[in-house]
Amino acid sequence: DGGPFSIDAQLVESCEGDRIDWANFCSKLGLPLVPASGIESGREFITGLHQTILDFADSLADPMLRDIVKLRLIQRPQDQSTLEEIAARHVPLVSRERVRQKEKKLLRQMAGALVWGEDHGLRVHFHPQFRDWWK
Repeated sequence: DGGPFSIDAQLVESCEGDRIDWANFCSKLGLPLVPASGIESGREFITGLHQTILDFADSLADPMLRDIVKLRLIQRPQDQSTLEEIAARHVPLVSRERVRQKEKKLLRQMAGALVWGEDHGLRVHFHPQFRDWWK
């Protein structure tokens, strides 16, 4: 064991010079890569944003977090599910306050992941070229 800074040889194989094969890198770490490939233009970023957020939601382990993203965060305000509606979908039942707390934490985690590249427990890796558009 090389201590806290040891690097797995398979991860090193994901790098070629200054380039990193992010799909291979994330696969070796067992993390979903969202989106699966880089974003080359602003148009590509905008047109793919909805699907990327859906892919992000699908990669979340917690079903309530998936519902928060799919039923609240990416919906038009008039189409958003209420906190009560999301709470009622889950067993064991939770309060709308608990859903609100989870939503707040998720938004903080997403901001950290998108702007700073820190997953903060999300267990998802946003493609660096996708993150660049958020900065």
